[in-house]
Amino acid sequence: MASTTYSITVKGEVRAQFVADLTRASEPIYILHDHGVSHNRESTPFQTSDARHREREAARLIIGYCASEGGPCVEDGEEWDVHEEVA
Repeated sequence: MASTTYSITVKGEVRAQFVADLTRASEPIYILHDHGVSHNRESTPFQTSDARHREREAARLIIGYCASEGGPCVEDGEEWDVHEEVA
């Protein structure tokens, strides 16, 4: 299976996107900058196995990563969702 793009949203607004192949444990998880520009992706310290092969767990890792790298993509107390982007 190929990598899939996921969006983290708050009230329908895309706050962050990441790319992962959740079927392969050792695959890296990338964060996308500029919302979907695939050539503008940054490697994170995480792999699919860190997210237990679950998109919601991967999103939690990305939210924490954003907060530690200069600014939260989701504020404390905000309700967020994650969904797969359709090509």
